[in-house]
Parts: sequence; structure tokens; C-alpha cells
Amino acid sequence: MEKACLKKAALAALIILLLVNPTFTNLPRAAAATTEDLWATAALPETISSEPMPENFTTEDYLNTTNPYSQGNPFDQVGESEGDHPLYVLVFADEEERATTRGVNSWEEWAALQLERGDDALAANFGIDIRILGFLPWESNNYTYNMDILWYELEADTKQYLRMWCNGDYWQNYVDAIIGITAQEVDGVGRSSGEEHLDRGRIFILIKWQVYWADDNVVQHEVSHLFHAPDHDPICCAMAYHTHPQYFIFEGGLYWWVFADVRCLVTAYVWCTTCDQIMQQNCGSYPLRALTISASAGTTDPTPGEHFYGNGTTVSVLAGYNFDHWLLDGAIVNGNPTTVTMTANHTLEAHFYEPVCAMKTGTNGYFYMPSVAPHLLRVQNLSVYQGLVGDQAGGTGPYGTISNYPDGTVDMNDISFIIDKFMSSENQSGWDYMADVAPDRTVDMTDISLVIDNFGNSGPYQASLAGVTVLFSTDQTIPDSNGFVAIPQGAINCTVERNGTAIGAMIIFW
Repeated sequence: MEKACLKKAALAALIILLLVNPTFTNLPRAAAATTEDLWATAALPETISSEPMPENFTTEDYLNTTNPYSQGNPFDQVGESEGDHPLYVLVFADEEERATTRGVNSWEEWAALQLERGDDALAANFGIDIRILGFLPWESNNYTYNMDILWYELEADTKQYLRMWCNGDYWQNYVDAIIGITAQEVDGVGRSSGEEHLDRGRIFILIKWQVYWADDNVVQHEVSHLFHAPDHDPICCAMAYHTHPQYFIFEGGLYWWVFADVRCLVTAYVWCTTCDQIMQQNCGSYPLRALTISASAGTTDPTPGEHFYGNGTTVSVLAGYNFDHWLLDGAIVNGNPTTVTMTANHTLEAHFYEPVCAMKTGTNGYFYMPSVAPHLLRVQNLSVYQGLVGDQAGGTGPYGTISNYPDGTVDMNDISFIIDKFMSSENQSGWDYMADVAPDRTVDMTDISLVIDNFGNSGPYQASLAGVTVLFSTDQTIPDSNGFVAIPQGAINCTVERNGTAIGAMIIFW
């Protein structure tokens, strides 16, 4: 209690001293933290103590938040190498920012100043060096007040420049990231790519300048997100949102009165242990490398598509059932899963064995095991409308080896198809399992009768596997999320059921 009283008394005395001392009577206060004005004033006299105060957080002391890693005039850093892990950026400004006067010759100078100030601590701690490739105008939506919406607009308007080669005044390289600057009245100070964006190579930052002493901190905070450092509370860190009482800000010879609760992220030049580890792990991520995955028929994890990873990252890719081989940049690779080291862009194709046959039942869900000795089946095209019995042909399937596929209508396509296979049996020339509507290994009048009975009917199929089981003559199995089931040894038939009731379905055999 005594110490707290002494602290309050000391603070009160300091405030009185500042109010009565003529040295300070004409000094401007910093406006709200969202001001766009530059509050440049005289440095604090040496007679005022700058000893740390426990209830006030800064990185050095309560009168000084100067970046301890500053290397002098930020303009001198433009075009000079500051770190071993460059981040090449293209900088855009909207019309409001381009029209704003900040005591320098142009918006480009102000952006260069703050971005270069912002990477001093990044370069010193992690070797991350923001390298500006160029400056371009951007026309933002004047009716947008939400920073998230404006971020997506920035992405839509500038994404064509990402990973484009750029010959700048100081650097020549591919664009790693887009940084947009706005002076609109938006509800935030910065917005950066989240994890879901980084995985897809969507590397964008949107910043609204606040006040000189905070702007470099906002830069380092938003850039840190590009290296997977998260926002958090309450540990003090450049990524922390929690606040501390801040009375004065004195940075680089510039002085502000604050007397407010200020977030760590606009004063701190340090990263907590967790964020430091994340940043150290990912500091060499750029340029991001693209892994383009495709699959001939089956499934992969990660899913087919374009995925982005940090430079040098080792990626494991797993193929699903019936995998045969990979093609990595055109070269055959065996083994599943396989690993790819992302020191360059790569293409990875998963190739699977083609299915050997398919069958589609009526509503009783009964199937026999074909004589081709399959080891795997896939359940799909579940019937939710029993009038689709006999819909065996007319559609286009995803498998090149299966020429006949249902189309959702029982019509002449089905009758013609069955007549063409009429009186054929399993293993005979011209045989097709899809023509065997009544599954007895022979195409005969029973099959044609089923089609005639349902002629003209049409309806939907269902893809949901909720409650679906495959009851084999030897066992019961639940299909995986893609409908695949391994056929138990010795099984001679099976029935597809949903919640214990037989349902019509189509099964593809491998």
C-alpha cells in the first residue's frame, strides 16, 4: 500500500512539473491514436527522469519507445540489404492516401519511411528484410468502412501483381507480398493474411497510418502475420492486443503526450517466446513455393489443387485407396505417402488403378462379387427414389474404363443398352455388369422387365453416406468419407443399407 501511494505521489508530482514548466506549456498533445497528423516536437529535457515505471510498459523506459534496432535514417535503408530473408513487396495507395500531406514530398516517401522503420526490428531479430519493388496507385471503394472488406477489395484489385516479376528502382524480383495503404475512415489500423490465405498464397497486407511513433510497430505486427505469428493476449509482445498505461512517447527525437492505455503492438519491439520461435522457424519462408496436386481418379491429402508452402518446407502427401504411382514433375515416384521438398514450384500427380467394373442394384441393395476378383469397392449414387430401378446407362461417369453410367432417367437408353447385351453371361464376350439389373450374372427378360416396369421414371441420387453400411456375407463395414470399402477375404456378396434398411446404390469395383 505504501509503495502504491509513493508511486501515485511521484506521478502526480511529475504531471504538476510538466504543467507548470514553461518548457512544455506549448507542446502539442497526440490526438486520438487514429490521427493522421505528424506530431513532431522538441525532445524531452535531460532534467526529466526517464527511469522505468512498473505500471507503464515500453521496451526501454516510460519516456522512450525508440526502436532499439534502428540503424539511422530509414531512407538510407531503401535499396540496401538489411537481412538474409528478404520479403519483396509492391506497395499500393488508395486515392485518400495519395491526397494526404504528411510533411514529406509524397505518399511514397512516407510509405518507404514507415516500412523501412518497421523492418529494423524484424531484420535484427529474424533477418526479415522488407524490400520495396515499387509504388502504384489503387482506387478503393469510398463507401467501405470495414477494413476486412477493404482488404478483400485490395486483393481483388491487385492480385494479378502477386508473384509477378518486377524491375524496381532498387530491387528486381518476383513480388512476394502486396501492401496496401489506405487513408479512408476504416475500423482498424491493419489487416493481414490469415492462415487460410497463406496456404493459398494470398499474401496481402492493408495498413492505415496512425501517428509516427506507432506506424513502424503496425508494420512489423502485420508483417509478422505473414510468418504465422498470431495475435494474442496477455503476454507482452509485438503481437499482443492487451494494453498498458502510457504517459509519454519519445521516439527518435519526436515527443508526444499520450496519457492513455496503449496496446503492446504499437510500442513493443520484442516478440514473446512463442512468437519468437514461430518467427525463427518461418523467417526464411519467402518466396512461397507452389505445389500443384492432381489425381487421376482417387483422393489425396492435401486435396487436389494449388497449395503454397514456405521455401524449403518438406510436405507429405498421402494418396487414398487404389493408389498406383506418383508423377513428380513428370518423373515416376513410388511410395505412399510421398514427401516433396519445396525449394522450387512442383507438380505432383497421383495415379490410381482404374476400376474394372460397376453394378447398380434395385432397391434391395444386393450385389454379388464379380469374377474379376476385385479387392476394393466404392459406394455412390445412392437412390432416394425407388422408381430409378433400371436406370443403368446414358450418363457420363468419372471413370474412363466404365462406358455406361446412370443418368437419372429410365428410358430407351437403358432398354437399348440391355438389348445389346441380351442373353450374355458373366465372362462372355460383350458382357457388362451394368446390364444385369436383376443381379444373377445373366442378362435376360427379367432385366428388361424391370426397365419396362419403371419406364419414364426419373429422380435424384444422393451423395450423403450418413448411416450407410455395407453388409458383406462375412462382415459389416462402414465406408470411409469417400465411400471406399476394402472387400473382406472370402466375401461372395454384399448389401448396401442405410440405418439398417436396404437401399439402391451403384458400386464401382477395383
